[in-house]
Amino acid sequence: MTSPLLEALTEHVAALRRATHLYVGFSGGTDSLCLLHALTTLAKRETLPGITAIHVNHGLHPDADSWEQHCCHVASELGVEIVVERVAVSSKASLEAQARNARYSAFEPYLSESALLLLAHHLDDQVETVLFRLVRGAGPIGLSGIPQSRSLGEGGLLRPLLNVSRSEIEDYASVLAMESINDPSNKDLSLDRNFLRHQVLPLIAERWPGYRSGIARTATIMASIDNAIPDLWYECSMGALSVNIETLESDALHTVIRNKLKALDLRPPSHDALGEFCRQCFKARDDKVPTLTMGSCTLVCWRARIQLVSSSLAECELEEVTVGETIDRAWGRLSWVHSDSGLSAGSLVTLRRVTSGEKIKLPGRPSRTLRHYMQEAGIAPYWRASLPMVCINGDLAVVPGLGCTDYGRHIFNGNSEGLVPVWIPPKIQIGN
Repeated sequence: MTSPLLEALTEHVAALRRATHLYVGFSGGTDSLCLLHALTTLAKRETLPGITAIHVNHGLHPDADSWEQHCCHVASELGVEIVVERVAVSSKASLEAQARNARYSAFEPYLSESALLLLAHHLDDQVETVLFRLVRGAGPIGLSGIPQSRSLGEGGLLRPLLNVSRSEIEDYASVLAMESINDPSNKDLSLDRNFLRHQVLPLIAERWPGYRSGIARTATIMASIDNAIPDLWYECSMGALSVNIETLESDALHTVIRNKLKALDLRPPSHDALGEFCRQCFKARDDKVPTLTMGSCTLVCWRARIQLVSSSLAECELEEVTVGETIDRAWGRLSWVHSDSGLSAGSLVTLRRVTSGEKIKLPGRPSRTLRHYMQEAGIAPYWRASLPMVCINGDLAVVPGLGCTDYGRHIFNGNSEGLVPVWIPPKIQIGN
């Protein structure tokens, strides 16, 4: 049969063909059932990769197990492989957000390179999302709505029905001889999104029947405005993503940060929280380090430069290592590069963290605190406990980023074409 759903899928047929495998997020509700049915119908006309439905059982409803069985039965009728993922969701606040995060965590391991996950979000979902974010005071990135596609894991995520209305999906469902799951929580008006869907939007529709296309167009415009801001980020010498703020105003900085987080598939903080962070960055004195943590990554500002770093910056622990051997630890990576003079490959050194008030003497320079020399070299305060101090026989010989000490100089002089240590901080974890 011909329908807006099949037409929407056909528009993406090139992307579907390129995928190594197609996965469908399958709750068993009307939307995901129709998507799965339409995809299997299209697969009879087009040469598509294999299709697998993924059902996530949150265990939040007494009927969750029977819903799981129903989804398995439907998949069998459609001749589609199905996998079931059971996830644990606590009963704390933001239950809906926790369930959503649990679903994406369950989906991600299946998405190897070039695999594609299809989700059944539609036009009405887009409209509800934009309006819901509007009343909460979202900025351009929030008002750009649900993205039609983005990366997920090593593969990608596609919402092919994002321009198809709920009524068009219901029309498609009405001709199917298949029963869908009706989650009673979708009628609970104590939930903000349900109140918007069942109470507010019907009133808007009475006055402005074409409101869906108008709001969807606004989302597209806001997304294009966001994407028009240039990417000013760069990798600093230590490999961290950085942006200088001297030539930016607070609003522009706000957008530059949000765009980068969006490009990296990192969930941004609230509009107000990011705005306050930007304000602090411009007001901070040199000795202050404004910080904004967002799950696995943290924004930090020092000396008019913002960096995006891992939230789990660990201290360097005492450890014996072999010169020339690259190691990865929670505090970062230690590798070695060849130099005119350096340490002998295969020799043993000890790593430790910097101690409070520790002083060193660099060749031809006075004895000063490590803190002083690190500041001079532009090593930010948040890196310092992670930076490995390289010691020989208990004495500090080399500090990555600063060079050898007076003690280390004598050891270096005895070796031509030796190895010197290079430290890279831990990488941020990309993705939701």
